[in-house]
Amino acid sequence: AKGETAEEIQSVFYFPEDENIRKPSFAKIYNQINKVDKKYELHTANALWAQKDYKFLEEYINTIEKYYVGKVTNVDFINATEDARVIINKWVEEQTNNKIKDLIPQGFLDALTRLVLTNAIYFKGIWVKQFDKEDTIEEDFRISPNKTIKVPMMRLTGEEAKFNYAETEELQILEMSYEGEELSMLILLPKDDDLKSVEESLSVEKLSELRNMLVEQQVDIYIYQNLNLRR
Repeated sequence: AKGETAEEIQSVFYFPEDENIRKPSFAKIYNQINKVDKKYELHTANALWAQKDYKFLEEYINTIEKYYVGKVTNVDFINATEDARVIINKWVEEQTNNKIKDLIPQGFLDALTRLVLTNAIYFKGIWVKQFDKEDTIEEDFRISPNKTIKVPMMRLTGEEAKFNYAETEELQILEMSYEGEELSMLILLPKDDDLKSVEESLSVEKLSELRNMLVEQQVDIYIYQNLNLRR
């Protein structure tokens, strides 16, 4: 990107302005994420799907391939739109271990399409402290401020359930580590169901501040598709 577009991207993501720093840094991050580790699976993939007879800047294509490990594949959006859609969706499905299917719906692409950029990430890890299937119980699960349903809740309680945990007036913060101790999940649970305000307040600095508050302590955890923490 250049000009105003580049400035807007820079203002949001705080990327280094010097491309001699920015581009190699992205390549380094890609290599770190995609390193082989038997304790968990984590990999990303980038791909560009370009109209086969359209002239793209050679510098752009070279940059994508060199620094972002993005494979460029020529397809025919003009004469074989549906075939191109199927090819792209198949790539996404393969890169996400069949977790994401039909990413691009029928009718989304047309004969005017010239370029599609795709990025996929796949992660599979095992908790350091795992849930026992036999401990799953039926519990209330609030799907709206005024409606509650019964759902199966995984639970982890007792003296062995010690995690990095903290609270503020608005939030409960929980960190759950994966085997290998390199990766963890940080869970933020609003106390008043105001998820929108929490999302709007998040930034790199805010997340760092919340992480610094964490202290290992005993926490009873109940998780379904959302979660409920009890102390």
